[in-house]
Amino acid sequence: MCGGRVGVMGEAWADEEPHRGARWGPRALPSATGDGPGSRGVEGLEPGLIIDDRYEVRRQLGLGGMSTIDEVEHRYTTRRLALKVLNATYASHSVARRQLLDEARALGAMRRPYVIEVHDAGFDGSRVYVVTEHTGMENPPT
Repeated sequence: MCGGRVGVMGEAWADEEPHRGARWGPRALPSATGDGPGSRGVEGLEPGLIIDDRYEVRRQLGLGGMSTIDEVEHRYTTRRLALKVLNATYASHSVARRQLLDEARALGAMRRPYVIEVHDAGFDGSRVYVVTEHTGMENPPT
């Protein structure tokens, strides 16, 4: 089995052996909508919450199907940053956790004028997060 990739909109993808013809398709992740099995409630982080003993949540910037983006302040440098955190249901799903960290690695490896800079990524209890520069956008794409 070859490695996976992440689609443009953040969905997880799997591939087959290249000699059989690469075939890409979405993997099953918990449902982001509805009340049925796999649905999730969207929860935000409370302002003042400290993440990984370094980042203090200031306010929510955006909300998506799998994650939220909050403005945080680094407790030691006082720098304002953006924190992307998987919603609770996805944080317990290994594919979604790996996908978010793969996204952080991919963005962290890029140096382009129109690509956000990744400052940190990791775990805080059951939370999986990525810290990026704060672009100043009120509703950034999640």
